[in-house]
Amino acid sequence: MSDVGGVDRGVIVVAGYTVKATSDEDGHLTLTITHSDGSQVQALEMDLGFDDLWAERFSTALIEDRYSHSIKGDK
Repeated sequence: MSDVGGVDRGVIVVAGYTVKATSDEDGHLTLTITHSDGSQVQALEMDLGFDDLWAERFSTALIEDRYSHSIKGDK
């Protein structure tokens, strides 16, 4: 992470996702997520069972469409 003008920034790239984290002078954390497939990133509504931390599971419209077709046997 680098400190640029009082704003901390970091980037993580994993499995096609790019996660950008920034925090401002007031301590607010902003996460932005994009995917290399170019489709809309979605937060999946799942209880991941963590009581002591924040966790979300993300996917994209294209990943979910492909998954839906695969479980239906569509090609």
